[in-house]
Amino acid sequence: MPHKRNPVTSEQISGLARVVRANAQAGFENVALWHERDISHSSAERIIIPDSTTLADYLLNKTANLIETMFRLSEAHDVESRKHAWTGVQRAVVA
Repeated sequence: MPHKRNPVTSEQISGLARVVRANAQAGFENVALWHERDISHSSAERIIIPDSTTLADYLLNKTANLIETMFRLSEAHDVESRKHAWTGVQRAVVA
């Protein structure tokens, strides 16, 4: 997609955020086992907690870098996009 400037970085952030969410889900499943006297949940926690915190730090840095390196299009493009956005709002209100 030539009109998108950072598709690879955005897809990496989106995909890795899904991994963090999946790790959180596994962590939530462990909550029910905290009071039990087994160690079945500790093996997952040993992997989930360090990996998720490291990955969350990486994602925050990657997202901050993506936002810092974004650029703004010309004023003419801004005016044109506002005009089309307003037309869409008018159509939605009328319909």
